[in-house]
Amino acid sequence: MDTKIHLAVSSSTEGLIGGLIFSFFIATHVKQIRTILASLVAIVVGLFGGALIGLSIYDGCQIPFLISGMLVGGLFGLIIGAKKYVLHFAVIGALVFVLGKIILLYVDALFYHFFTDFAWDQGHMVVTVALNALFHGIALGLGTGIYLKRSRHKQE
Repeated sequence: MDTKIHLAVSSSTEGLIGGLIFSFFIATHVKQIRTILASLVAIVVGLFGGALIGLSIYDGCQIPFLISGMLVGGLFGLIIGAKKYVLHFAVIGALVFVLGKIILLYVDALFYHFFTDFAWDQGHMVVTVALNALFHGIALGLGTGIYLKRSRHKQE
């Protein structure tokens, strides 16, 4: 399968499955369908839009991941209705995306031969996609947790 098609399919699948699982954990606070759609749209549009914008600006210094994190976090916050907290979502997304990419580079450097010996190139690709999905989920989950805690604190 072509790498671009694989990336699009994996990002879309990540958004759907991640949003579905995430919606079960926060079902009492946010509607499930909205959470699923928010994660799907935010991840797909944010990743591709951020990569396009970031790569057109500068390819180094984690700029594409910084912009992707900001877009994913901001879009997710807007779609779930946290308009006052969009900046929080964007900052958390940017930080987690950049830190996740740095960690992924180190894991890749340290364990590349282990993954390729264990399951050839597909093993390395699966681990890379899984770790990316993990960091995307951490960004959205952390942003949502802070949003729910702050909004609940303001109500009291």
